Amino acid sequence: VIEIKNLYYDYNKPEVQYTSMPELEKLADFLKANPTIMIELSAHTDSRGNPDYNLKLSQARAQNAKDCLILEDISPNRVKAVGYGKNKPIIIDAKTESEHQINRRTEIIILKK
Repeated sequence: VIEIKNLYYDYNKPEVQYTSMPELEKLADFLKANPTIMIELSAHTDSRGNPDYNLKLSQARAQNAKDCLILEDISPNRVKAVGYGKNKPIIIDAKTESEHQINRRTEIIILKK
């Protein structure tokens, strides 16, 4: 599992922050240079809110990141978007906004080389 550093989402929003777009562009460049690799984009939320809502929000975040890659000419068949909600936090008892931000993340899992 590889965490995409500097790929952030605002609280309660599915869209990748504009300032995070260079990270997705780097991922797109990597995928273009390695055309046989297939990945899973695993999106996570912070621990606040309803579990069902967070699952839907994280799925929307993963799909949004996938859509950004598709706009960079990456085949949708190479990217699986999966939302995990708040089920896998990095900081279990997050209290500050910066700690919650760490839990709102997207990770890459290489499914096929």
